[in-house]
Amino acid sequence: MADDPEVVYVLRYFYGGIFRTNPKFEYENGTVERFQVDPDRLCLWDILDNVKLLGYDHHPFVYYRVPGLEFNCDGLVLIHNDDTVQQVVNLLIERGSVDIYIDHKIDIDEGCQKINEVAKSSKGKVGEYSKETDDSDDDIDVEIEELGDDVLDLEAAGEGLNAVIERLRANSEEVRVVANEGALLGGVFEDLETEVDADSNCELKEDDGQHCFLYDVELLSDVDEEVVFIRRKLAGKQKNRSSISTKLDLDVSDDSNDEEHVNENEVRDDALEEHVVKGMDGKLHGYESDYLDSSDPGEYGDNDESDEEIIGTYSGKKILGPRYDPKCAIPTWEVGLRFEDNIQFKEAIKKYSVAKGVRLKFVKNEPKRTRVHCRETCPWKIYASYDGRYDCYVVKTYNSKHMCFRNNKNTMLSCKMIQKAFRDRILMDPKMKVAALKEMCQTELGAYATYDMCRRARKTVLKEMHGSYVEEFANLWGYAAELLQSNPDSTVTIQVDRENGRSARFHRMYVCLGALKQGWRDGCRPFIGIDGCFLKSVTKGVLLVAVGRDGNNQMFPVAWAIVEGEGKESWRWFLQKLMVDLKHPNGEGLTLMSDMQKGLIPVLQESFSEVDHRMCARHIYASWHKKWKGMNRKVQFWNTVRATFVEDFDEQLQKLDTLGINSSNDLLKTHVQCWSKAYFKGTSKCDVVDNNMAEAFNGWIIEARCKPIISMLEEIRTMVMNRMNVKRSWAKTWRTNVSPRALQKLERNIENSTHCRLVWNGDGGFEVNHFGNQHTVDLKKLTCTCREWEINGIPCCHAVCAMYHDSKEPEAYISEWYSKEKYLSSYNHILQPVRGKKFWSKELPPILPPIVKVQPGRPKKIE
Repeated sequence: MADDPEVVYVLRYFYGGIFRTNPKFEYENGTVERFQVDPDRLCLWDILDNVKLLGYDHHPFVYYRVPGLEFNCDGLVLIHNDDTVQQVVNLLIERGSVDIYIDHKIDIDEGCQKINEVAKSSKGKVGEYSKETDDSDDDIDVEIEELGDDVLDLEAAGEGLNAVIERLRANSEEVRVVANEGALLGGVFEDLETEVDADSNCELKEDDGQHCFLYDVELLSDVDEEVVFIRRKLAGKQKNRSSISTKLDLDVSDDSNDEEHVNENEVRDDALEEHVVKGMDGKLHGYESDYLDSSDPGEYGDNDESDEEIIGTYSGKKILGPRYDPKCAIPTWEVGLRFEDNIQFKEAIKKYSVAKGVRLKFVKNEPKRTRVHCRETCPWKIYASYDGRYDCYVVKTYNSKHMCFRNNKNTMLSCKMIQKAFRDRILMDPKMKVAALKEMCQTELGAYATYDMCRRARKTVLKEMHGSYVEEFANLWGYAAELLQSNPDSTVTIQVDRENGRSARFHRMYVCLGALKQGWRDGCRPFIGIDGCFLKSVTKGVLLVAVGRDGNNQMFPVAWAIVEGEGKESWRWFLQKLMVDLKHPNGEGLTLMSDMQKGLIPVLQESFSEVDHRMCARHIYASWHKKWKGMNRKVQFWNTVRATFVEDFDEQLQKLDTLGINSSNDLLKTHVQCWSKAYFKGTSKCDVVDNNMAEAFNGWIIEARCKPIISMLEEIRTMVMNRMNVKRSWAKTWRTNVSPRALQKLERNIENSTHCRLVWNGDGGFEVNHFGNQHTVDLKKLTCTCREWEINGIPCCHAVCAMYHDSKEPEAYISEWYSKEKYLSSYNHILQPVRGKKFWSKELPPILPPIVKVQPGRPKKIE
C-alpha cells in the first residue's frame, strides 16, 4: 500500500472542543495534535490509543472528515470498526493526511437537566426511577423518570418518537451522548438494566418520511426505556436479514414476546454493523447505503452465482478494492478488483487466459456486465459489472478453482496481443520471418499462433512504423530549429533534394551540439575516431559518427550525420562540416582514426592532407589474415604493430617474415605510418591502434538505429546528455588529480621499472637497461628513446626508474590531458533539454522521406 518510505502520513486530531450548530456548524474551543502513522499497520486500537494520549480516559465519539464535502453532518463519518478504519487508510494513502474530530462527553448535570425538562413536557403519568452505574472513575448517577402503570403512549399523545427527539433538540443547543466506561465506540452503550411494563403499548411510526436510527443515542428520560426496547427489537430483526436498506419501516406492537431479553453482545455487534452516525446538527443519519439497490446496474443476484464453489462474492458494500495494473504479467483476481471499463477487463481476461493456458469463454459480454466461465467441467468463473458509485468496472463474483489442464491452443490469443508482445522486436528486425515470430509465440507466450495471425501482426506493426516515419520526416525542419534554439552554438544542417520544383526530399543531415564541440576543444586530445554504421529503419541509410577520447581514455561523442550511404561525396560532406566545428579546417594538428571505409582515403588525401591519418589495426589484420592464418602469425602481427620505435619494428617485421615468406610484404602494402606505433606522431598523446571507441558508440546506440529519424536522434541526444552528467559527477570522486586509467597504466610501468638498471650522468641524462635493451632518458626534455612516453604522455618504465633515482614523483610527469581539470573542462558544458514537438515551428513545408533504393541481386525472402 504505502510503498514510498519517504512519504509521511499524518492524522490530525481535533480535540477538547465541542460541535455547535448556531449560528453555523463548527468545532469550538478545540486543539490540534498531529500523529505520524503507518497506513499499512493502522488499526482501530491505534486510533483509540492516540485518543487516550490526548487525555481521554473514556471512549468519546471519533469522526473523520470526508474531503470534498462541507463541514457538517454529511462531511463527518464515525470511526467505529475496521471498515471505517480502512476508509481512513485509503484517504491517507491518497492525500497524506486525514482530519480526526473528537466529541467528548458533556457535563452530566447539564445534560440531565435539559433531558428532564423535555420529559416533563411529555403527556402521561410518570414516576421516578434511579439507576446507579458501576463504581469507576466514569460512574454516572442519573435521575430519570420511570414509566408508571399508565405507560406513555406516544401515538395517543399525537407525537411520534421523532417528535420527542425534535423537541429535545429544540431545548438543547448542543446535542451530546453519555457513555459509561464500558461503552463501545460508535454510540453502543451498556444496556440499561430496566424492564418495560409488559402491558405497555409502544409504537414507532415514520414521521414525515424520516427514519430514526437509535444505536448511538441514549436518552436519559422516560423515553429512554422505549428507545432501548425498540433498539433491541430492531437488532433482533436485522440479525436475520441478509441485506439491509438505508430505509427501514419499523412497527413496534404491544406483543409481550417483543419484550424478550436481547443479548447485549448481539445488540453491540448489530449496532456496529449498521454504520450509523449521530449528526451534531441534531439530524440522525448514516452513510450512503453500503448495499446495492435492486435497480443498480452492478446488482447481481442470480441463483447460479451462489454455488458452493464461489469463494468470493461482491456483497454490495463500499469496498475500495485494488485497481488493476495493466503492466502486470499475469492478472491476480479478487472480489472488488477495479477496472476502468469493460474493455480493460476483457484485455485482462485474455492476458490471463493465454498466460495460464486455460480456455475461457465470455458467457455474457455486455457494456455494463461481463461474465466469463472456464470449460463446462471446470468451476472457474468470474463476473464483473459497472458500479455507478465509483464509475468503474468491479469484480463482483469470483471462483478461483480450476479443474482443467493447460492447453496451448487458445482462442483468446489474438493478433493484437502478438503485436503488443513483440512490437519492439519487430521494429528492431523488420525483416523478421513469420516462422520466427510464430516460434516466439510458442516459446514465450506458451500459446499456439497460426501463420496468418503472425503475418497480420507483423504487417500491422510495420505499417504503423512506416506511417510514423513519414510524420517524423515532415517535422524535421521544426526539430532542427528547436535544437538550435535550445542549444546555442550548435550546428544542425539538413540537405534536401528538389527535383523539378517539387517538394523537398530528405538527403542528408548533420548534427553537432554546442556543448559537445566546446567540450572536445577544451578537454580532449586532438584525436578523433570516425566510423559509419547502417540504419535498420524503413528508409535505411548510414549513420556517420565522430568520437573523441576524454582524459580517462573513454569515448566522447562529438558529431553524427545521416547520409544516403558510405561514399566519397558523403564522407567529404561530413568531414568538411566536422573540421569547421573542431576548428581544424585543413586537419592540421589533428589525428584521425578510421577503418578501411569506402571512399574515405581519397577524400583525406585530396581535401585534408594535413591530417595525421591512422587506420584500425584490427581491420588491417582481418584483411591480412585471410592469406596468413595461424596463432603464431597473429601474435607476431600484434608485436609488430605495438613496437614503439623503428629499430624494434624492423626486428619484429623480420620475425614475422620467418613465419611465412612475403608475409611482411603483404602487410607493408598498407602504409606503416597508418598502423604502427613506431611511426605515430606524439602531438595527440594517444597511442591506440584500433578504432574501438567509434565502434563502441555504434554498438551503444544500436536500439536507437531501428527507430524513425527524430526518435533516433532524440534517443542519441538524451543518452549523450545523461552520460555527460554521469561523467561530470563521477570525476568529482577521483582521489587524485590524474584519471584512473592513466594511473593504472602508470602503476604497470612502475612495477616494470623494478627490472631496470640505470647509470646517471650527473645532470638530467640516464642510461637505463631493461632486460638487455638499453635506452636513454632525458628528464629535462621529457623524452625516452623507446618513444612510449612521447606517444601517450605517460612516463614509461625507463623514465619512472630515472625519476625515482632523482627523488621525483612520476605522477607529476603525466601529461595534462589526463588531469582532472582537463577532464572536467570536457564535461562541464551542459546539454540543454529540448521541448516537445508541440512547440516546434511548422512554418516550412514538410520534408518527404528519401526514396529507398532497391539493392542489386535477388530480394531476400521475408515471409
